[in-house]
Amino acid sequence: MEDLSSGRGTNLQFTEKGFTELLTEWFRFLVKESPKFVSVVISASTFFVVLDAIIGGTVSAWGWGAAAFVIGLSVVIYASIRAYLDYSPEVLREESEAARLIYRQQKCGWQAALSLQLLRDHINKLEYKVERILEGSQFIEPEVIDSPRYLDWANDRIARLNLLVDNLTKICTASIPRAISKVDTEEDLERLVDAIYNLVSVYRYLVDFEAEAKRCVPPSRAVYAHQKAENWTSSFRDGVRQFMGILKTISEVDKKELKKGTAKLPTLQITFGEPENVVEYGARIRQYAEL
Repeated sequence: MEDLSSGRGTNLQFTEKGFTELLTEWFRFLVKESPKFVSVVISASTFFVVLDAIIGGTVSAWGWGAAAFVIGLSVVIYASIRAYLDYSPEVLREESEAARLIYRQQKCGWQAALSLQLLRDHINKLEYKVERILEGSQFIEPEVIDSPRYLDWANDRIARLNLLVDNLTKICTASIPRAISKVDTEEDLERLVDAIYNLVSVYRYLVDFEAEAKRCVPPSRAVYAHQKAENWTSSFRDGVRQFMGILKTISEVDKKELKKGTAKLPTLQITFGEPENVVEYGARIRQYAEL
């Protein structure tokens, strides 16, 4: 594995599999498939003996033997290539073919490319759902919240929003970058995938967070305030998309510039701002509490 980032002033790891390394990995699969060679050659030889007897011995034993050898070798080579292309670590077994291909090829910036692909595979589906929730095309069973409980519901919602800001910031600026910075073993890969799934789980919570506001049927006196209880996650989702854009830039870094130490890498400065609706909602809730 060629290290392209050593001494280049970055905490991120940039490695790339060379042709020799790819060939070595394939050879391991060739060795594993080699027992098939003997069985195929024996089967082919038996078939040719019978065929030779039928056609009257017009081909020499060396000819049939060479044909059986070529067939056996072809089968083993094909099987080893197929096994190599189909292989993926257990942690990526259920992921998309695009993600597994990135891992197999391991081109420069593959750690960021893999992270980005996993996020796209999982977050895009969640984004479709939250869009349906916000536009009202996703059915959500309503829940009536009575007057004594609504104020607690509102305060709890605001408090959880602040926790989300802190959590997302730590994941995108510390947890995932730390996991990307070192992926030398399959155990390191598991840590990276786990960090990605942690962000996906928070994104899934954002979807549920928006659904809560749609589900809630407030007391009549709180209807005015509740109008601003929706679409609080837009800035958070924008921040995640900003993070994905940074991963894309890292994954496309120029290898030559990286080796020279002149590559311009983006900083992990991501803003998860407070949605405008929250400020107005807080003001309306205070009015509601004073009624």
